[in-house]
Amino acid sequence: WCRGVLLLLIISLSCHGQNSTTVATPPSDTSTCQAAPQGESKREAANAALLKDLEVEWDLPVGCDFSGFFTEMLGYLPELENTVGRLLLTSGTCDRNMLAKIPPREAAAVQRAQANARGGKSKGRIVIQHSEPCAWKKVADYIEEERPLAVIGRTMTEAIPSGKQLQALARCSERADAIWVPTEWHQVVLGEEIPFDKLHVVPETVDVAFFDPALAPKPPVRPFTFLAVFKWEHRKGWDLLLDAYWSLFEPSDEVLL
Repeated sequence: WCRGVLLLLIISLSCHGQNSTTVATPPSDTSTCQAAPQGESKREAANAALLKDLEVEWDLPVGCDFSGFFTEMLGYLPELENTVGRLLLTSGTCDRNMLAKIPPREAAAVQRAQANARGGKSKGRIVIQHSEPCAWKKVADYIEEERPLAVIGRTMTEAIPSGKQLQALARCSERADAIWVPTEWHQVVLGEEIPFDKLHVVPETVDVAFFDPALAPKPPVRPFTFLAVFKWEHRKGWDLLLDAYWSLFEPSDEVLL
């Protein structure tokens, strides 16, 4: 999904030039505006070459800790690193203790991307701003020497915003050229005020090698066990979970939450 949205954005900028929020100069090579090469393999090769010329900065203001935004970013980083030419991570430095708690593949990707960020930023990069929309920066807000080609906003919400909240989000979202959301539900909800074609569903990631049902021990037949993993606070909806559980099952049922 990341790859597809990056392709759409870079090709759009190449073909149509600057949009309402972009002031940086699009790539001079607009060959991507022409008809795609015939054949799937040729098209894939052309797309891969296009992305390998791209520098991407992932801007994560929350810093290096086990916040929701940081752990979400970890899932994307290794694959994105393999897709684009140069990947930068701006999130504060992760110390050794923190890196030791991260799976080795992700930890290595974090270290490389943070080292790249310390090595300087190109003017023609794409920036992914991973935070609330009203914290995003427009392309024009960057200093001239570090002004990106485009800004992608990554965001989510856990509740349906009120009318005024949604209008405020829509105004702030104008700072981004494209917006990544984790689900189609977010696309529909935010699409009430934000142009629908600007919202792209980039789902949460799962390490299918680590979370492989074939490698897990078989659960006991009884009781049937539900596992809910979340931070114990009201916005996570623990009250709704308990209400649903108690309304569906009796004390005599062989179930466990």
